[in-house]
Amino acid sequence: MKTKPRRPMDLSPALAITLAGLCVVATFTIAYGSDGSLAASSGDDSANPAAKWGQLISSGQVDTAKDLCTGWLERKSVLYRTEAHKCLANVELSAASIARIEGSESGGAVFSGYAGEGVDRAIDHLSLAVSLSPGDVSIHQARLHILLTSARYTQAVDALKDSIQKYDRDDSVDVWIAYSDYFFEFGKLNEGVEFLKVVEEHYPSDHRVVANIGAFLSLAERDDEALRYLKKAVELNPTDPLNTWNLARHYDFIGEVDNADRFYQHAVTLASSDAQKSQYLCTYSEFVLNTLEDAARACELQKDHCPADEGTACAEAEP
Repeated sequence: MKTKPRRPMDLSPALAITLAGLCVVATFTIAYGSDGSLAASSGDDSANPAAKWGQLISSGQVDTAKDLCTGWLERKSVLYRTEAHKCLANVELSAASIARIEGSESGGAVFSGYAGEGVDRAIDHLSLAVSLSPGDVSIHQARLHILLTSARYTQAVDALKDSIQKYDRDDSVDVWIAYSDYFFEFGKLNEGVEFLKVVEEHYPSDHRVVANIGAFLSLAERDDEALRYLKKAVELNPTDPLNTWNLARHYDFIGEVDNADRFYQHAVTLASSDAQKSQYLCTYSEFVLNTLEDAARACELQKDHCPADEGTACAEAEP
């Protein structure tokens, strides 16, 4: 079958993950911040170990933070030993060079990331922190963040396998599916498939996980596998407009015109808002124009649903 150039598909909504940047929060846990390192919580409480090392790191007193946190490793307190490893991970990252990571396959982009031996030591510290405090989701997230932004995709899959066993909560799937955005933005489609298949093993009936795997497979032109996953996502949740839309897109990509048309139109009926419906119909107008070759109908769709500066159907419809 004749295939079309692949255009971005929609990923299932997930919790937002900041690719780079620490935001200081009033808790005892790591968060992401503006410089791409790990951050401790803020606060004036002298009994808060995270606040102590966080203030030192943020003020550039890295050696002082290292000495302080190394001493905490000998404490009996799980809290202090956990914070020691989080602190020492930051110390190592402060000396790690910044690499440029370029996406591929779907285009991707260029991002800042970590490189150098310090990354290995930072990951080791975070892995020890995970073992000490497996219920602290931010440590799991920080470890995955560093692995992904340093292009260590195989290690990220291994870390996910560890984290998904140790952090088992009702909302866990929302935590792991959020990393879809990393792979999509980095253009690492096949790596994203491998990552999400680990999530799928634990949540085989979550339609969002299945749908995102299908989207990655489709964009990677692994068409037979993609079709199986995209169909399964619709079967798991037939009322989700995104699932139906992405199945239509895939049928469009692989040249199955009748199926594409049918699922495009059905997705429109499932749209959750007027804005989504117009977005779908605007995109559908391109299919009507270029595949169904109905310029007059495409023109009406574009006039009603596309921005004024988009669409060429009306010009082509003129006698």
